[in-house]
Amino acid sequence: MKKYWYESTIKFQTSNTKKKGNWYNDELRMDDCPFHLLLAREVYLPIIKHSNLDLWRFHRLVDDSENPIKNIFKFKYYASKDKFKKIHESLQRNLIIQTLKEKNIILSHLSFQSSDSNDKIGSDRDIKWPYTVSKGWPYLINGVCRCWLEMVDTYYNQILEKDYQKEHSWKSSLFDLSKKIENYLLITELIQYDWGKWGYHFAFHHTNHIYGSKIMKLNFHQDSIESIKRPSFIRRLFMIITKKKYRIQIIGKI
Repeated sequence: MKKYWYESTIKFQTSNTKKKGNWYNDELRMDDCPFHLLLAREVYLPIIKHSNLDLWRFHRLVDDSENPIKNIFKFKYYASKDKFKKIHESLQRNLIIQTLKEKNIILSHLSFQSSDSNDKIGSDRDIKWPYTVSKGWPYLINGVCRCWLEMVDTYYNQILEKDYQKEHSWKSSLFDLSKKIENYLLITELIQYDWGKWGYHFAFHHTNHIYGSKIMKLNFHQDSIESIKRPSFIRRLFMIITKKKYRIQIIGKI
């Protein structure tokens, strides 16, 4: 049975577009993306398990500017047409997605076969990549997303356990949407801390050694330059370079 790449794409409100008086705190930055974590763990993770999906990934697109206008979360997966139909129907009935739509958190939700998709695993790639990279990359990014989702799930379970031990309402922790967002916002900060402190080691360092290369070219798009200027990025990059294990060439004017 042939398989193709499909995606579920959700577009959110942003700090630049959300209206005052919404159910959530007006001070909450939508682009902090707690809703990405909510969807990943409570919408897509059950689908991954129930549908026995082997290859899948997330794609997060947030406009990192002072007045962001983009906040998109994608779930891409490799499956048969019959499995896509079942997943599509499940997403259409999903209560979390419906609730976020009703509260104007989600602007739109689309499920479809990727426009450039064919029955090749390597068709989900950057068109500039060579065939050797394209064919293997879905497995690499799947592992990255599995690691990230496992961290989200582990932190959330720890929070639930802590709330329960403090005799907080178990029902509130599980089903109150405001409480969920509060938890996922905290988890976002915790994971960003873990990534900032350990990411160069568990991701960059070990991946580089698997590929056996001491030379890596980092090519940044123009819209990433502001992120590169951040002190946290410079500190991490300096830490990597001063280990004298890598030769890193940055392409782009900072």
